[in-house]
Amino acid sequence: REQSPSESSYPYSKKHEPHGPYLAIHSIVVQQEYRNLGVARAMLENYVNAIEKLNGEVDEAGINRRRNKLKGAKTKIQKIILLTNSHLVDFFVSMGFRWKTTLSL
Repeated sequence: REQSPSESSYPYSKKHEPHGPYLAIHSIVVQQEYRNLGVARAMLENYVNAIEKLNGEVDEAGINRRRNKLKGAKTKIQKIILLTNSHLVDFFVSMGFRWKTTLSL
């Protein structure tokens, strides 16, 4: 695995951009008694599917085709960025995410 880069080499914005092209997932929380039952997997699959559906409904001008309304400055999500603890990397890789790097924050 790659070595941790310095914080200055972090390729994404460090501020919140509500209509930006990246979606950051910081955690998926499942109550202890429901862990290892597929709950986190189902939650993540549903969330990603909802984003893909939303992307399909918004055209390049920011118009939601289903509702035929202007959606302001909203853009399609180009990339989902996952920030997680290293012991959960295998789970997220099994869900189709790619491990890119470890950050020291």
